Amino acid sequence: MAKDWKFVTKRDRVVTASSTAAGLAVLGLGLSFVFNPVAIGVAAGLGAVSAVRLSRSAYRKKYANRLIKSGSVEAVADDAPITGIVADISTQLGMKDPPKIYTIKNSYDAGAFAAVPGANIILTTKAALTDGMSEKELRFVAAHELSHLKAKDNRSLGVFGLNTVAKTARYLVLGCIIAAGASLFGAALPVVAAAGTVTLLTGTAIAIGSYIAAKVAMKSGQRTMEQRADRNALYITRDLESGKSALARVYPEKLKKVSLFKEAFMDHPSLDRRIKIMTKAFKKVSKQPLLQETAVPVTVTTQSTANNGLKN
Repeated sequence: MAKDWKFVTKRDRVVTASSTAAGLAVLGLGLSFVFNPVAIGVAAGLGAVSAVRLSRSAYRKKYANRLIKSGSVEAVADDAPITGIVADISTQLGMKDPPKIYTIKNSYDAGAFAAVPGANIILTTKAALTDGMSEKELRFVAAHELSHLKAKDNRSLGVFGLNTVAKTARYLVLGCIIAAGASLFGAALPVVAAAGTVTLLTGTAIAIGSYIAAKVAMKSGQRTMEQRADRNALYITRDLESGKSALARVYPEKLKKVSLFKEAFMDHPSLDRRIKIMTKAFKKVSKQPLLQETAVPVTVTTQSTANNGLKN
């Protein structure tokens, strides 16, 4: 008997938590070698601000509202195929309100599809919606993005922890550079210069290494979430071939097949590896019962220009 489908599995949580722990470990190692109070102060202060901003969904909503009011995006019509597809999948997933869909003006990227965490919107481009993608392919892409929203990726430990660690490590590098520069004026800043310029430069190198390691850990967690969204999209659509062809359309040629080293710095797996993972996952997905429509009513929010202030 098939088990109930888990949109976020224990393995997903373990991988993202492990990535976060690894990032924290290398950040802690970097901090332990950087004794300058200016460098640590910059990293701690800006890191704390970043953590607060990342933890507030209101911040993301404000970002989305600013984006909409700026006129750089415009709403997709209610009768557009993608709107109906998103509304249908939202119903299946039990989401009370389907996300609003906007196209980015002055962008011709045929591979642009992104759910904005915490704001319940999906950003895409007119090229992505009109560049020959079939309805089945659009359905897979929409299911992938809705899976991110369903799993509440913006509130997960992986996203919050990994982003905080990576940003703090970057601020540590900035702090070391500031402290190293300030040490040149040792007469005026004796506390800053106490460790000496050579020591500060060494600390900067260590901080850069910590940042790179933290970034690799963050990217590993992000790739895990992308693979999970692919798996969930397969569960929703039951259409491996459309998923493969949709990804082949949206992937830049240079990212279709890359080395493991290069992929370590990417937030999405290479197309070649991604399709292999999807093909393997589909064997398990196909054994699961079909996702049934829920009784949760769907409110299709009108996205006319009169309501959102966008100009055609």
